[in-house]
Amino acid sequence: MDTFFPALPELPETVTFDGVGLLLLCVGLVLLLSGINAIRVTSKKVEVANKKQSAIAGLILALLGLGLIAYPEPGSSDKPDTETPPTEVVIASSTPVPEEPVDSDPTLTPIPPDAEPLLLDGDIFNVKCLENDLWDPITNISVSSQTANEAQSCLELAEWGISLNSSELNIYLDASRTPGLYGVMAPIPATSYIEFSVQIESLKSGNLRFGVIADGESLKDIDGAFAEIQDNGRVQLLFVKNGVETKMGAYKLEESADGTLQFSIAIKGNDLRIQQVGVSDNYQTMSFPFPTRNLFLGYEDEGRSDIRVRYFDLSVEER
Repeated sequence: MDTFFPALPELPETVTFDGVGLLLLCVGLVLLLSGINAIRVTSKKVEVANKKQSAIAGLILALLGLGLIAYPEPGSSDKPDTETPPTEVVIASSTPVPEEPVDSDPTLTPIPPDAEPLLLDGDIFNVKCLENDLWDPITNISVSSQTANEAQSCLELAEWGISLNSSELNIYLDASRTPGLYGVMAPIPATSYIEFSVQIESLKSGNLRFGVIADGESLKDIDGAFAEIQDNGRVQLLFVKNGVETKMGAYKLEESADGTLQFSIAIKGNDLRIQQVGVSDNYQTMSFPFPTRNLFLGYEDEGRSDIRVRYFDLSVEER
């Protein structure tokens, strides 16, 4: 009997139970065991043959059930109920990747800073004309006349009696005109030492005025400090705030043998001093608390003035 029935296959170490396979295995084992037992107790050939067929059928069913249990349908039990998405692995880099700058407007170009203003420097009147990119005409009255020649880039101030000839700033008035203050201005360094010479041929019914003024469009409301050479032979110092004049010290004008007068203007911080050079009197120091500074050279016309004056040897140094 041991050689009649083949040996049962070994169960795998890991068995995944399947319902149908388990049922077949149980039924097959029952038939097998029942058939074997019946064969042992009966003596009839017919019954033995029938029981032998029953045992064989049980063995087949048991083997089939065991096969279903040991080898389930692919994909029926080896997959988890819920698939877990793969975990993204991020590999850290010790060297950061630089981000490329984004040029939102590749055509954009930086705007250059404003150019520094031209300043008076050196021997000022050794030029062909009063250049209008450096000098500006200024007065305290409303004017409508042409004061600049754009083609030549030179100031044209013949109507004011002002011209530049042979390195001299000339003022010639011999006719009636609207009374007022007239002159030219140009920027100077904040700390400056200025010297110039004046020669007066005639000064009647008018005054010569020079000094330092702040930026402005009109002498009518300007801030500044002036010296005024009057037709009575004195020098009057004036402080002006918003066009309102305050008289400071007054001094006797000391004339030289050739009629040439030399003046200096020194400005440092808020201190400003206008001084006749080579005289014993020390002129009063005036306050000039204004950040912008311009040299002013001009005159006051009383309407019927006879003024013939020359400014020359003008030099400006930054100190």
